[in-house]
Amino acid sequence: MNGRCFLCGSIGPIERHHIFGGALRRKSERDGLVVELCHNCHNEPPDGVHHNAAVMLSLHRIGQKMWMARTGGTVEDFRREYYKNYLEEETEERFMLNVVALMGRLVRDPELRKSPGGASVTTFTVAVDRSFVRQGEQRQADFIDIVAWRQTAEFVCKYFGKGSPIALKGSIQTRSYQDKAGNNRKAVEVVADAVSFAGSRSDNHPAPAESRSSTGPTEYATGTSEDFTVIEDDGDLPF
Repeated sequence: MNGRCFLCGSIGPIERHHIFGGALRRKSERDGLVVELCHNCHNEPPDGVHHNAAVMLSLHRIGQKMWMARTGGTVEDFRREYYKNYLEEETEERFMLNVVALMGRLVRDPELRKSPGGASVTTFTVAVDRSFVRQGEQRQADFIDIVAWRQTAEFVCKYFGKGSPIALKGSIQTRSYQDKAGNNRKAVEVVADAVSFAGSRSDNHPAPAESRSSTGPTEYATGTSEDFTVIEDDGDLPF
């Protein structure tokens, strides 16, 4: 089904999204609090509704205003129906911060892949030297997994390769998965939203063409992409 995305305004394939899901899904359907979203706005990280708490909160606020306008109800009326006043839920948010700035070198060539929704994505690892050295020992480094999406991913794969110095800004993201043995694991990554060169022109070089165009599994610092399971979204998430 094609239509216009409620959030970004793009025209194309769309998916129905209940503004209030989980236990409130039926109420959301009954009250007409259902919007049409493109796949990227609906379920693609990092900005999809199901992956971005700020976007989800904004949509909840819109849904509350829609309900109050349609029913003529008050904030308290909405609270009784949906158990929360989303218009006041910004106080706690103001005191939260998730910002990461890194400068290091790529430990291998990045690979550009496509998500099921067609968005460009790449994962790579950056080695960052620690600021202190113990006497008699070599300087240690931390190896940090990075995820970049869309234009940022394409920029990284075009201009950076193994050993290239890189500076980036982003936020920490955690996710859970099961490895091949069925054990529950947790991955900690940095989702990069801004990337720039950090060395001289000769230090930066694009990754080999065969690496950039590869669609094979991406290796991670603690395993391979085969360790991860795909979680299907049935649109009935508990929020």
